[in-house]
Amino acid sequence: MALQDSLRSGTTWLITKGTGSFAVQFVFGVILARLLVPEEFGMMVTIQIFTGLATVVAVGGMSKALVQAREVEQRHYNTAFTLQLLIGAGLFLLFYLLAWPFAAWYDDPLYRPLLQTAAVGFLLRPLMNTQAAWMHREMRFKAFALVSFGGMFLSGLAGIAMAWHGMGVWSLVLSGLLGTFIQILLSKRVVRLPLTLQLDRRAVGDLGRYGVRIQANNVAFHINRQVENFLISRTLGEHFLGLYNKAGSLFQIPAEMIGTPAYATTFRALSKLQDNADQSRWLYRRTLSLVTLYMLPIYVSLFWLAPAFITLVYGPNWSPAALPLQILSLIGLSQCIIRPSRAVTAARNWLGRELALQVESALVIAVGCLIGLRWGMVGVAWAMVPCQAWIALRFFALARRSLDARWSDLPAALAAPVLLNLLLFGFLAGLDGLWQQQLGSTLSWPYLFGMAAAAVLFYLLVFLALPLAGIRDEAQRWRRWLLRRG
Repeated sequence: MALQDSLRSGTTWLITKGTGSFAVQFVFGVILARLLVPEEFGMMVTIQIFTGLATVVAVGGMSKALVQAREVEQRHYNTAFTLQLLIGAGLFLLFYLLAWPFAAWYDDPLYRPLLQTAAVGFLLRPLMNTQAAWMHREMRFKAFALVSFGGMFLSGLAGIAMAWHGMGVWSLVLSGLLGTFIQILLSKRVVRLPLTLQLDRRAVGDLGRYGVRIQANNVAFHINRQVENFLISRTLGEHFLGLYNKAGSLFQIPAEMIGTPAYATTFRALSKLQDNADQSRWLYRRTLSLVTLYMLPIYVSLFWLAPAFITLVYGPNWSPAALPLQILSLIGLSQCIIRPSRAVTAARNWLGRELALQVESALVIAVGCLIGLRWGMVGVAWAMVPCQAWIALRFFALARRSLDARWSDLPAALAAPVLLNLLLFGFLAGLDGLWQQQLGSTLSWPYLFGMAAAAVLFYLLVFLALPLAGIRDEAQRWRRWLLRRG
């Protein structure tokens, strides 16, 4: 019970941080979208495709290894920090030198200074990553949430100020570096970890075996996330990349807001429960059910609200991103399955098998993208629907084998939340049709706010009223909370 309460408390704090981050990022994103053009966002995404991959390499899996290990001493933290710093310095030099051919490859000289400046992040992240690993290992999720939010908020304000003064894509690059630096400063007030340069051979062995495997998985996962962006950037250009990335980034918000906190806390809890298979299976099923309960209705609502949301909030320049966002929202259920399943395989050290699955996933996504590109970015979005459904089933199968669970556990965990979301989808479909019949255009603020409010009220009422097995205790928890507040 203590572990369950700690897990819920940690997840709640991380979701609170995710929700706060979403609200602030939403406001900042709207302002930046009004100040910048899709091409400038496309340039930033192009840089992040490559620097993001290198960042995964620089981390080296050491942070996750520190969290997963049964016992950790100061020498482990020092060694992880030193290794990451050495790798980061090498990557900084590599990207600094590659900036010239990179700019020539994209036929735009501006890429050279942009890439060289972005590479400074490789020198900052080792300290930030080690601090974050300490907070996760100690289950100081509240502190981590506050630190991350503070860095994001202050750097966002700086980015808007720079964009307002006409700095264009530089506002995106420099604000990202500033956010990392601020997070390091804020973390030092929480993390009592006097890091020094040290390479302990035994610590390298303790962390390296797990770290290398999770690094390889993270590299493959990053490639999976960036295959679409890379192919679009090389075939359709920066304008369409900026539009597709806007759809993709909005699509990722529910996963980052709910799925990522659930992954972090579930990973740590499952790492503690490595010798308790029964409790691990229960925790996995519970996580699948709750993640779907809270994450899927956002995707259902996005399907209906995307055109009005994109056009009214971001402006008509971004309207072409609405249809890809609607299509990507159909992948929502797959995202509810993949992240908890990855937490299982990481915690139980099935990383070799996961790596093979990540490579398979990258190939599936690449083939789907190449087929979909015939119909532009909309075709790519449609290609992702069957690709991600297949990947979700494959990840569940791997998690099931690692826990010796049953195939029937998946429909058992998902049945109640999926039923609620089918009811929500039908309700919004009827409301949308009624609106068009009685009031006409759906590209209006009353439609956007009315549909969003109706979706929240309907989902909450049905959730509290229907005694569905699997989420009955969660509904009871909410009823007690509402009664106390009433």
